[in-house]
Amino acid sequence: MFIRKVPGLVLGLLLLCSVLLAPVLVQAESDIHATFTVNTTTMNPDVNPGNGTCADSGGLCSLIAAMQEANAYAGADIISIPAGTFYLPGRLEPTETVTLNGAGMGSTIIHGRDAGGQPAFQIKANVTINSLEIRNFSQAIAIASTQANKTVALSEVRVTNCGNSSAELGPAITNSCSSCALQISSSYITNNFSDACGAVSNYGSLSISSSTVSGNAAQSSYGGAVCSTGVNNSMSVTNSVIFSNSADNSDYGDGGAFDLRGGTYSISWSEIFGNSAGRGGGALAISFGSLTLSQTKIYGNTANYGGGLNLSGDSVTIDLTLIKDNHADGYGGGMYVWKSTAVTNSSIVNNTAGAKGGGIALNDQTLTIVNSTISGNTADEDGGGLHTTNASIARLANVTVVDNTADADLTDGTLAMGGGFYASGSSQIQAKNSIVAKNHDLKAAVYEIVVSDCYGDFVSAGYNLIGNAGAFCDLSGDMAGMQYGTAGHTLDPQLGPLTLYVDNHNYYHPVLFGPVVDSGNPAGCRDYSNTLLASDQLQENPRPYAGGSAQGYTPRCDLGAIESFRIHRELFLPQLSK
Repeated sequence: MFIRKVPGLVLGLLLLCSVLLAPVLVQAESDIHATFTVNTTTMNPDVNPGNGTCADSGGLCSLIAAMQEANAYAGADIISIPAGTFYLPGRLEPTETVTLNGAGMGSTIIHGRDAGGQPAFQIKANVTINSLEIRNFSQAIAIASTQANKTVALSEVRVTNCGNSSAELGPAITNSCSSCALQISSSYITNNFSDACGAVSNYGSLSISSSTVSGNAAQSSYGGAVCSTGVNNSMSVTNSVIFSNSADNSDYGDGGAFDLRGGTYSISWSEIFGNSAGRGGGALAISFGSLTLSQTKIYGNTANYGGGLNLSGDSVTIDLTLIKDNHADGYGGGMYVWKSTAVTNSSIVNNTAGAKGGGIALNDQTLTIVNSTISGNTADEDGGGLHTTNASIARLANVTVVDNTADADLTDGTLAMGGGFYASGSSQIQAKNSIVAKNHDLKAAVYEIVVSDCYGDFVSAGYNLIGNAGAFCDLSGDMAGMQYGTAGHTLDPQLGPLTLYVDNHNYYHPVLFGPVVDSGNPAGCRDYSNTLLASDQLQENPRPYAGGSAQGYTPRCDLGAIESFRIHRELFLPQLSK
């Protein structure tokens, strides 16, 4: 094997260059990523900030000294904080990009006992905080409106028992910067309080993922847990649980968990439960802006109106969501809708209203519901399932409205009607391929009129079933395929029991040979955008379901939210006719 030798002079020059360049490379690396390790719970300052050594007068590295060194060095630095309780006198004010790593939420505690009303962190740089607890401050994180383009990320952080009653200070976590981002993941935001926005106030971008937000309170205003507002603000919540938050002021208490105003919002794969509002929206209230809810459970919330949701957004879309067991003292046990809203593939069940609209109260504009179930809701007055008023329109496409109850408290002094729905004033219900049946209107006296299913204007777009279309049900529109009964001859849709399926679906399955099976529009069931519905509420069964049908028979979609996936009756008809 032939090996070429490197000339001695060249080799010497290479070695000399490597020696000369080595200190420069080491210095550049330290500028980019210096690490300061805290080794004391005392809070003495650094004796010589900027020399690269974190040391107080006793040679120890305190949390304050580590922050001073990190601020003195340009570039991204790390502060490592061991287990222990660190009583912070004043605040930490990062001015250079820094990451703080604790030893865990239950181990590393930054405590505000000695902070004197100062926030734990006054943000002036990009900051990441991991694996620690911040407690007992008037504020944990504060991003001022004078900042720009900063990002604060919390991961495995507990913020607890932080708060104040001063509107000027803001809640525990405050992002007042419209171009700044606040990112919260795998964290616990619990038991904080403020006059408004019990835990978090956001004017920029907010994301919450895989986190718990609970026990927070807005003591005199809105947003029990989170407020998001301002021009172009946004919020996304995923895989999180939001519970037991409150905004109980009867004059201003909107949004027991969330108060959202004028931005872009999304909540998915989450649970929002046990929250309360003194005014509107036990779980959530939105004014203007857009909201998307998907794969989410909203249950056990309470408010004066809109027990679950108070919806006044410019655009609200609800999909694959369960709205259950919420209560409103007034209107809209499940939700109170003020502006146009679309609900698809969802269940609105077992909600209660002290006045009207046990499931839904629609005050204005248009509510569109597709492939959904409305059941088990009760109102002490009108509209067990739905109540519409003013010039509003509720549009139903393949919706099942069953087993809802009006006049549920049996009050003698109130003539309440419309177990399925009550359309008052110039409002109306429009429906296609839907079921309104087996609802109830309780009565406390002989003279009361019973209107179990339908009160007001029902405009058919074809192929509906109404169990009892009595004298107070004003039918009009396309009557093709219409099935309905009367007070003396009610029509049973023949549905199975209300079934709980996975988490976000309650539904009724059509019974084989029943009047709703294969009774939809022969041209196909469509929503109100004229889009063909390819599947039912469960998003598993094709619509129409063709399996089991007789050869040569063209199946039709079933009425209501669920497509019968059992063998269709037409399979046996040729043999029966013989």
